[in-house]
Amino acid sequence: HYNYALWLFLDPAAKRFHRDYDAAKENVVALLHTATARDPYDQELIAIVGTLSTQSPEFRAMWASHEVFRYRTGMKLLTHPDVGDLEFGYESFELSADPGLTMLVFTVEPSSRTAEAVRLLASWHAHTEPSRASTPGIVE
Repeated sequence: HYNYALWLFLDPAAKRFHRDYDAAKENVVALLHTATARDPYDQELIAIVGTLSTQSPEFRAMWASHEVFRYRTGMKLLTHPDVGDLEFGYESFELSADPGLTMLVFTVEPSSRTAEAVRLLASWHAHTEPSRASTPGIVE
């Protein structure tokens, strides 16, 4: 099982993907603090923090800051290797049916360069996806 936090700190490709790489790392550390405060006995979280603490001196230093973060609204600035720079707005929503969980909704400005890039990426995926009608067990 691979996790975004592990990828962010341990995979060199993460730095090329995030235009706001330092902010992304700060946010993920603060989010891990929030998650572990909510459930300090979560074995998966314990394993992730343990792995990062032993394999990333940078994570270890940031973890010691004890900052807590809650997504509300903001921008995600990414760079895709095939379509370039992308900008997504986001807002968070608490899930009333499942206290403690938050849903992030990402948005794209219509007619923006990001919207065009997302359409292009989707069209590439559509051409590589097998037809649902030809997939065994799928009835349309």
